[in-house]
Amino acid sequence: MSEQTANPPFATLLDGQDEKSQLAGLPRNIAAHLQSLRTNMQTRAETKAEATADLSCLWEALSLRLQVQIGAATFRRWFEPITVTLSADKPFCLRLAFPTRFKRDWIEQHHGDTIRAYWHGMEPGGNIELAIMPQTKMAGGKPKSQVVQLPLWPDPVRGIPNPIMRSSLFAAIQGNQRRVMQREILEVQQGTEIRFTGIQLDQSDLDVWEQTLHLARLQPLGTRCHFVAHSFLKALGRRTGKSDHEWLKDSIARLAACCVEVKYGRFTYGGSLLEFYRDDETGRYCLEINQKMQALYDAGYTMTDWEQRTALRGKPLALWLHSYFATHAEPFPVKVETLHRLSGSVNKEMRSFKQKLKTALADVQAVGAIEGYVIDGELVSIERTPSPSQQRHLIHKVTRNRKQKP
Repeated sequence: MSEQTANPPFATLLDGQDEKSQLAGLPRNIAAHLQSLRTNMQTRAETKAEATADLSCLWEALSLRLQVQIGAATFRRWFEPITVTLSADKPFCLRLAFPTRFKRDWIEQHHGDTIRAYWHGMEPGGNIELAIMPQTKMAGGKPKSQVVQLPLWPDPVRGIPNPIMRSSLFAAIQGNQRRVMQREILEVQQGTEIRFTGIQLDQSDLDVWEQTLHLARLQPLGTRCHFVAHSFLKALGRRTGKSDHEWLKDSIARLAACCVEVKYGRFTYGGSLLEFYRDDETGRYCLEINQKMQALYDAGYTMTDWEQRTALRGKPLALWLHSYFATHAEPFPVKVETLHRLSGSVNKEMRSFKQKLKTALADVQAVGAIEGYVIDGELVSIERTPSPSQQRHLIHKVTRNRKQKP
């Protein structure tokens, strides 16, 4: 990353050469502060004991320069809080320790070269290390926090928490039917409460979220996950033109900007579905999934066939039904009204929804997700073969029930 010439190099500001003209390019309050810092640094004795005391002065000078370069708001977001340490001997080496790998990597990619250029100007021969804060340890030397990772499901499937697929969080609607919601209670099955704030999500957003989780499963939650937009779009079965790249940006923005509150009993998980940064020149993304996401998987998750799902793209109700019925090892008859409610359908006429439901079920059967279905009055029954993991669950369930019998 090249240094912008609009702002004078920090070395010139601190060595006093052409000081008046160089300081004129900065805001008055910062220029005055930098001049004071230069004078202070020049008058300090260069002893080892006083070198450590120079840390606050050096870091303050460097941070002010960075705020001018990238803006105060960006600086606060990415550089606070961090731990700053300085080597005892010259040439000084500065170590910036960030709370997460995600923040460290983002700073490295976007501002690493600029930071090093400024520091080398201030401290010729010195070095900069961008590090990650070490884990806090408990008595006995064991880490206080354990590595949290999603289940490692195989490549042909996608693993999604059951409460998500049995709710209207990713509604069976068209993109132009989205609403803006404020802590709205979503339709879910009993035992869970989900509140949503943000722009309503649909099944295309679920495609994006499923693929990000699929990539993130290979490393601990809370660490970065890199991908290129072109390959990501191809994995979704979409085209890779300009409009598709813009569509992906919109979807990721919705997933990052929303707040989802999932309540189990007395405890609630709250947060966005992902965080990201993007290099607009290369189309490269870096995503981070919150560690608390593991709590949703602890309540049970289902692996859905990705090839079947991509074949249903553009059919919101069929996509929702594909996910919903996949979560049931033993599908039980369900009311048409229940499917209407849980899917988040905006169809106000139940008769019209019932006709669309028949078409959607036929689509789900056509891709092989179910063997058949029957709509008897207001009840919907389906036939499907449980997945291998669901079959093991059913065997375990039968065995457990037998043992419990007197």
